[in-house]
Amino acid sequence: MQRSHIPSNNFAFCTIPVLIHDMRKRGDIKTGMTLMLVGFGVGWSWGGCVWRETHAPCHA
Repeated sequence: MQRSHIPSNNFAFCTIPVLIHDMRKRGDIKTGMTLMLVGFGVGWSWGGCVWRETHAPCHA
């Protein structure tokens, strides 16, 4: 299981997309991988999904 931490300010609603972008740039996410994304927020709101990566590799 891969975990990552965003070392910056509170991104609130956009934390997961920023994390995906950073992990793509590092090469941690590859085409064909199955990912489980889970998040929670204020007021015990939460959500999750299972997602298959189909995005072409990101070039820095």
